[in-house]
Amino acid sequence: MGAFELSAIYGFSADNIWCAGAFVNDNPTPLPTFIHQSLIIHFNGTKWETINSPKGDLLTRLWGSASDDIWAWGMENSLFHYDGTSWIKDSIELSIPENGGFQITRICGTSGAAFATDVTLIDYVLNETHYFFTWNNNKWTKADSFVISSTSQEYKFGTRLWMPKDGYLLSYGSEGIFQWSGGGWQKNSTIIQLHV
Repeated sequence: MGAFELSAIYGFSADNIWCAGAFVNDNPTPLPTFIHQSLIIHFNGTKWETINSPKGDLLTRLWGSASDDIWAWGMENSLFHYDGTSWIKDSIELSIPENGGFQITRICGTSGAAFATDVTLIDYVLNETHYFFTWNNNKWTKADSFVISSTSQEYKFGTRLWMPKDGYLLSYGSEGIFQWSGGGWQKNSTIIQLHV
């Protein structure tokens, strides 16, 4: 298989486990020093098999609501969806400034509904634009965003997501806990910031 790196694992049973990461190759004309090619492997209870997946960069996370609804994502807008039959390349559309870049940090949801947060775009003056997207009608749609800069440090939502099966969506991080109402985020004011 060559040099590779595995960054994420997610499973539904002892014979249905997925891992994601990348093949890693030296770049003959750096920079960057290494070139990554998306890698997805599957364990069927007996052996691991490399999956023929679309081209992309390093995959850092996996999440799925069911064995036929799995997301893999990572660096440079590498985003894939598994429908139970094949992995299909997807993308979140953003206008990226020159010398800027972005990365999807979290996806969660329930069957048929998915949410992505901390899709962070960093521009050439190091402003961070944080996005929250919803998956509707087979398309990612921007639902909210905010900018962190030298003049603005207020978070509208956290950098992580959690959603139990009943559909209660929370975002959290060092900024506190926020609840999604379907039209916006509300910060939980009952949480007291603790300092050690």
